[in-house]
Amino acid sequence: MAKSLRSKWSRARRRDKRKKYAKKELVKLQGIVKNRDLREQALQNINAVVNKIKNEPGSEPGNSQIDSNPELTSEYDPKTLKNKDGNFPPWLNRRALKKRGIKFKSGKKKIKVNYTLQ
Repeated sequence: MAKSLRSKWSRARRRDKRKKYAKKELVKLQGIVKNRDLREQALQNINAVVNKIKNEPGSEPGNSQIDSNPELTSEYDPKTLKNKDGNFPPWLNRRALKKRGIKFKSGKKKIKVNYTLQ
């Protein structure tokens, strides 16, 4: 099968396209490998620093410099995701915001009593 002129022409064009894009793909893959190596080196440096901090005398869990850094603590409440001014974080999309609003409003419903005591 696939011996017609049309299929031969199509196969030839696909072969040409593979040759054309092979160069770009090779450059992209080499860049990925290079970035991976850089990331691995950075992670090794970070792990070395963390291990150094953990192995210091007098260091206890929860009492390290990393935990006491005020820059790493979030200013948003973990339950409501609001900050002290009542604003949501910029990375929270509208759909999630609406879903959270419905979730919190549903717990605050008041039951209306329709009968009177005599």
